[in-house]
This record gives sequence, structure tokens and C-alpha cells, in this order.
Amino acid sequence: MLDRERICDILGWGAFAFACSVFFLPIINPDIFWHLSAGRYALAHFGPPRTDFLSWPLAGREWVDFEWLAQVVYYLLYKAGGFKALLFFKAGLLTLTLLAFRSLLLLYGRRAVLWLVLPFFAAAIITNSDLRPENYTLLFFVLTLHALEKSRLGAIPAGRWYKAAFCAFIALWTNLHAGYMYGLALIGLYAA
Repeated sequence: MLDRERICDILGWGAFAFACSVFFLPIINPDIFWHLSAGRYALAHFGPPRTDFLSWPLAGREWVDFEWLAQVVYYLLYKAGGFKALLFFKAGLLTLTLLAFRSLLLLYGRRAVLWLVLPFFAAAIITNSDLRPENYTLLFFVLTLHALEKSRLGAIPAGRWYKAAFCAFIALWTNLHAGYMYGLALIGLYAA
């Protein structure tokens, strides 16, 4: 006979697999070709574009491309494997987000509710389940929340290595998507 913890694990992982199925919806982002063009430009010119080269009315105007690193990643993946590679990358990012959320729930011993909560979390982020730079912010926000909670509970040492890694994490996030400001706001809330 299966014990309660084993049943919770089976239901939790089943719900996880079911929830991940929505992450394989096709890519329909109308901006994807714009992102691919900007990524190709950044690689060809060894840096993000400084002026608009994609639109007619604003051609030559200053452009601050705050998603340049995400666009480079998208272009490299597209070049290596086409839209199939982009689809699997998107599903992987969102699956990692769900795993981080699952881990956050387990910090508080909520194994018994995983089977119910994980599909609801996936449903809540389904509007963000297209290939967009915001996917990085979703993942990194959940990872930041997880790290802050682990730190608050005393499970993460507060040494130099941890602080340096966290600064590198924020620097990476800054070059992937402007949503890093949400992460800084969350850190500010915890600091307050």
C-alpha cells in the first residue's frame, strides 16, 4: 500500500507534467522576426543596435535595445534549429519557472497541494507562454523570490560568493529584459 507522501509525490509530478503541456503551444508572437533581426544585427556589429534600423518612420533615431541579449539568444537558437528550437527553448524556460515555483512551495512543506496549485500556476502564466523576453523576467522573479525566502529562513549563507553571484544574476537579467526592476523592487520590499 502506498503511503500518503508517495501519493502526494505521484500526484504532484503528474500535475507538473500536465501543467507543462501548455508550454508547448505554438509561437505566435508577432514581434519574433523583429527580435531575430535585432539579434542578428547585435552579433554582426558586436553590440546592440544604437539606432533604429527596422522601422521606416523612426529609421536612424536613437534606440536603447534593453532586450539585446535575449534577441541574441533567440537568433542563435533559430539559426541552429529554426522555430522548433525556439519552441523547445520557450517550453524549457517556462518549465524551469514552474520547477522554481514548485521548489518555493516545498520550502514551506506544501507537498500535499502541489497537484492542485501547479496547474493553476501554469494557467495563470499561460498568457505569457509565448516566446517573449518577459519569460526571463518570470523565471528570474520566481528565482529571486525563492532565494530571498531561503535567505530569510537561514538556508543560504550570506557570504561574498553569494553576493557576487547575485550581482551577476541581476546583471544578466538587466541585459535580457527590463523586468529586472520588478526583482529590484522585490529585494527592496524584503530589505524594508
